[in-house]
Amino acid sequence: MRFTTDTKWIVLGVLILVAHVIVADEHHHSYQRNDRIYVWVNKVGPLSNPHETYPFYQLYDGCPPKDAMERASSLGEIIEGNSVVRSHIVFPFRTNVNSQVVCEAQLTSESAARYIAAVQDRYWFEMYIGMHFPRAFAVV
Repeated sequence: MRFTTDTKWIVLGVLILVAHVIVADEHHHSYQRNDRIYVWVNKVGPLSNPHETYPFYQLYDGCPPKDAMERASSLGEIIEGNSVVRSHIVFPFRTNVNSQVVCEAQLTSESAARYIAAVQDRYWFEMYIGMHFPRAFAVV
């Protein structure tokens, strides 16, 4: 079957349009001013052993979200031990926000001991902002 030049351009245009629609999902869109940006949390672990990881809220039990929403994971993410959960931390896009309290919690002696051990073992926390920005790592 032979295609004319016009037919090739039409097919190419349709393929580009379909490809654009396919990538327009929750991970690939642009934000407008004041859109809600969520901080998603993943895992924590000691800096000295990146293969030893735990779900974020297993260590950080102070303020877990009431409506925890776990993002669907791919097979590779599951194998890597990822467990991405939407946190309760939200801020508006392109809007100045003054410092504010994100969480107030009363620590038990057990949770305080876990935090002290995490600081001593130099644990890292993995977080995502808006699900399509670069990862944010924090070492305590």
